[in-house]
Amino acid sequence: MKMEQESSRGAFGSLEPTLSAQATGKEMQLRSECEKLREALMRLENEHAVIRDQLLKLQQECDGYRRVAYAWARQNLPEHVFIDEDQNWLPLEAFLPDLEHSLRRN
Repeated sequence: MKMEQESSRGAFGSLEPTLSAQATGKEMQLRSECEKLREALMRLENEHAVIRDQLLKLQQECDGYRRVAYAWARQNLPEHVFIDEDQNWLPLEAFLPDLEHSLRRN
């Protein structure tokens, strides 16, 4: 009987290190994967910030062109082309063909 207990303890005892090693290996794998994901997230956040800054600059540049176009339209096109009946400015896209046509004439 004593021998059975020892052999079962020995068998059980030999499983513990295997399970522990497997758990440690899995934990290390998960930690490594987690670190890779954190690094990927940081890269994406940095890329997002760069793209956001580029978009902001492009929007500012576009606004500058829009201001120039409206100023030019005020000086060179009849008012009904760029202002509606309620005296609201039309979007640039609404009178862009008129603007282009007028530029080609000049």
